[in-house]
Amino acid sequence: LCSLFWAGVLATIVQVCVARPVSCAPAYNIKILGTLGGGYGRARAVNTDGWTVGESYTYANVEHAFLWRDGAMFDLGTLGGPRSRAFDINTSGEAAGWAQDSSGILRPAVWRNELPYQLPTLGGPTGSAWAINDAGQAVGNSYISASVYHATLWDGESTIDLGTLGGSYSIAYDINSRDQIVGSADNALGHEWATMWDGGAPRNLGGLPGGTWSTARGINEAGQVILWGDNAFGESRAALWYDDVVTDLGTFGGH
Repeated sequence: LCSLFWAGVLATIVQVCVARPVSCAPAYNIKILGTLGGGYGRARAVNTDGWTVGESYTYANVEHAFLWRDGAMFDLGTLGGPRSRAFDINTSGEAAGWAQDSSGILRPAVWRNELPYQLPTLGGPTGSAWAINDAGQAVGNSYISASVYHATLWDGESTIDLGTLGGSYSIAYDINSRDQIVGSADNALGHEWATMWDGGAPRNLGGLPGGTWSTARGINEAGQVILWGDNAFGESRAALWYDDVVTDLGTFGGH
């Protein structure tokens, strides 16, 4: 799934194939999605049908998760509290994110048929679901105690602690259809590194040469992982991990 970000207004980018004599070059149009009545919105993800999720201010000036499809925006509501956000959507239209309950506590949530469902935590008070695959498996993080939270997999009726690299913190940001999960985790020294869970213990994916931290934000069906981390000069860079090789994706001329 492709994550999209837009400040101030909601937009989805639609790729249009422009006819050329020899090749088809991509061009892009911006489609304004509107809001739920307020002055702010943000699109987070879009599925293959163009259904888009994110959050928007309502007329009451509180943010709610939304689903945009077929030219209309739908308020996905909350778990009884004032706020919610949706971060991802699968091909079936199931969304993942968080929502506040009637006590104002932020709970991990999924939306099925546009209705919110609270996901359990690992025993602590709060959490968030960051991604959902086409099988309906969701990943994110949840608290074990007031100060310790771990990457979490919600698989059917099971809530699974994915563990860390030896520290007290981890988070999962994406999952593909092969059940490969990526995110980041602290090691025993408290350093955060991009991490993969692939049917077993968490695996440190490393980072750019000379870097001191990294996090993995997405994975495709081929197992290619998008990283964010620093290099030997302390510059934050996007990078690609594939087959144990980390490639700096460069910049548009800046640092």
